[in-house]
Amino acid sequence: MPAHPAGLCVAASPRSITAPAESNPSAGTTSTQPDPWTIVESLNLPGHLRDAMAGVSCAAATDCWAVGDQRSAGDYSRPLAEHWNGAAWNLVDAPAPNGMLNSALGSVACASSTDCIAVGLYTVTGGNSFPFSERWDGVAWSLLTTPYPTGEQFGGFRGVACAGVGDCWAVGWAYVTDYQALDEHWDGTSWSLSTALPEVQLNAVTCTATDACWAVGGTDPPTGLAQPYVARWDGTLWSAATAQAPTGDQDAQLFGVGCANASLCWAVGNMQELLVPGDQPLIEQLSAGSWSVVTGGLPPTALGVLNAVSCSSATSCYAAGSATSSSGAAPLLERWDGTAWTDTSPAAPTGSVTSELDALTCMNSPCWTVGSYSAPDTTNIDALLYQLNGTTWTASSAPVPTGTQVNAFGAVSCVSASACGSVGSHTDGAYASGLIESWDGSAWSVVSSPSADSVDTVLNGVTCVTTTECWAVGDAQTSNGAAVTPAIESWNGSQWSAVTAPAPSTAQVTVLDGVTCVSADDCWAVGGSSSSSGPLTGGLGTVVSGVEQTLTEHWNGTSWSIVSSPNNSAADSAVLESVSCVATSDCWAAGITAGTAFSGLVEQWNGAQWQVVTSPQPPARTGAQGTANGGLFGVTCTDAQDCWAAGYSYLSNGGQNTDFETWIERWDGTSWTTVGSPNPSPFPVDALFSVSCSAVNDCWTVGSYGVPASGGGVYQTLTLHWDGTSWSWVASPNAAGDYGQTLTGVACSATGGCWSVGGFNMADGTLQTLALTTGRVAPVGVPEAPAAALFALLPLTMIAGRQLARCKRERSLSL
Repeated sequence: MPAHPAGLCVAASPRSITAPAESNPSAGTTSTQPDPWTIVESLNLPGHLRDAMAGVSCAAATDCWAVGDQRSAGDYSRPLAEHWNGAAWNLVDAPAPNGMLNSALGSVACASSTDCIAVGLYTVTGGNSFPFSERWDGVAWSLLTTPYPTGEQFGGFRGVACAGVGDCWAVGWAYVTDYQALDEHWDGTSWSLSTALPEVQLNAVTCTATDACWAVGGTDPPTGLAQPYVARWDGTLWSAATAQAPTGDQDAQLFGVGCANASLCWAVGNMQELLVPGDQPLIEQLSAGSWSVVTGGLPPTALGVLNAVSCSSATSCYAAGSATSSSGAAPLLERWDGTAWTDTSPAAPTGSVTSELDALTCMNSPCWTVGSYSAPDTTNIDALLYQLNGTTWTASSAPVPTGTQVNAFGAVSCVSASACGSVGSHTDGAYASGLIESWDGSAWSVVSSPSADSVDTVLNGVTCVTTTECWAVGDAQTSNGAAVTPAIESWNGSQWSAVTAPAPSTAQVTVLDGVTCVSADDCWAVGGSSSSSGPLTGGLGTVVSGVEQTLTEHWNGTSWSIVSSPNNSAADSAVLESVSCVATSDCWAAGITAGTAFSGLVEQWNGAQWQVVTSPQPPARTGAQGTANGGLFGVTCTDAQDCWAAGYSYLSNGGQNTDFETWIERWDGTSWTTVGSPNPSPFPVDALFSVSCSAVNDCWTVGSYGVPASGGGVYQTLTLHWDGTSWSWVASPNAAGDYGQTLTGVACSATGGCWSVGGFNMADGTLQTLALTTGRVAPVGVPEAPAAALFALLPLTMIAGRQLARCKRERSLSL
């Protein structure tokens, strides 16, 4: 069988944003009824030194984009793009310009759900910088050819706005022999440079119509004091408008602009009086055709800056930025109610020293504002998002049997939101025993398993027909070198009991990996068997001797019996990892076959026999060295025309296995095809082990991915979601500490949300269980890292012959 990514028994936990505190260090007049801004978790990538948001735009309440930049240790900054689907923020790949060193996106604008433009700048060797842009077409982000002034040495985009599809403006700055404004127009096909404005820098732009746009920034006059600058587009050309400068010797400029309608616009920024330390927020209003400075919201002594402004109506606008004090910087949010500006700032993330909001949108959606923050004990910068509501994964603790060193879940099954069962194994260092836990809607509890005390037992799969009938399958071994036999246990509503499980007569190793039921008297269990003279060793499921063959067993209401199942070739090893049925005569099993290379294996039960069904080979890698290998570890079906199989693929070259990536296939009633899936790991080391659907447009697949860590890398939990259109990466919590974690099972019900289970390594080398649930079961909000290490990420149950000892050995990872 294929070697799994080395060290899947080990991983690290991401940083998490805790619930908002009650206080805010920003100064100012606080509204008696502040708006309920709430921190919503974004995908701060584990191991990254920087994940910062700089722009946000919404095409609808369930269709928003946030952009910025990300950087991991020893790497350059790269574009960062995340999408909001109404429930969670999902990472979407945004390409970086070729030949760049650092690159970042600073602004985004959406004219529709299939037409968004993001802009920014990139640097090259020597330090020169240039503008770049990308377009979202509803499927993927792609780079656009972006012109810049002849002779430009430095420059970049800072803002973008669209009056409609194929009608967008991007603004920024360029330095040729001096600074000048950079303003370019997108006509749906290409960018074109507009006539250069004076020696100014443009920071933001907004449009209310094709012939009505405003751009703001600052001038650089001979006095050296920057002054606010406003320019207007009338459909033919850009021209300067008069912006009021603050009184006195003030250095000031504008960073954001937004309009409620053609005659009511706001521009925000900052000003600083000479010889007086600190910036002060600046607000200007367009009214009756002219711009003027507005005071209010903060007292004159308040320090800070406003970076963005957005309006949903003439009586509802917000301005976002940061308020500074002796203790640091905190989010600053001000609201216009049609009469005055008032401070409605939310609390900063608990423990943060600096927090700032850089972009804001209130159009086509409840308001979103994005930025970044950092904590006092780290130089890392994390993305920060606020909104009124949201849904995401929430961590839930699971109990551990007393005195055990190794505890890990392998699979989970749910009958309802308040009735789930999870299985795996636990050990005190001598023998492994089957681990079974039950969820009653409020907590997990350990349920007694009939596993013998003197036998190593691992439970790999579980399914529940009702609250009084469940099945768990796995394998057992009396001692090292002895035969590995199949294990089947049954739940009758009050206790679990062992049930006789047949094994092929010549088999020395027999393992059951997955189980499912159509009804109480119609269940299937799948796995593999081998004539090997000893247990499968060699690490992570590699067959040492003998040929492993697929195994299918059927329950008819009275007993389990072996049913013949095919293999691609009598000389090739094969094993089935998972099974799913939509009817008595329609079941699917997925696994792995080994010929010249490891590949996915898919078989179908038609009511009379199991048959191998043609499925795609592991995806080829353009320009990569090595042979493509892979395997499928989970399968699920919503109906006869809609099934999913998930696993991973990798490259094998001269005995070295590299470039592990997620691999997902879909059955449409006629054929299996590969469907694209995210790979968040920078190494890459990404793997999926289970998949489950509550509906055709609501599926989850889970596993693990590698992230940078001290001395190499470790594994984190990985959750991908299918929304009916595409798979996207959704943030999932990990146990505290830089230790290995993975998810090996997931189960979703039509009404009760989803559970995902697995295991993780603690600092002392012991392994613990992990259980995660979606927001449909648990309270909505930001997931909190557990106070105690009760979550786990351990691939005890990934492939035939999974020996508990291997995870005792694998307590480190070098990526």
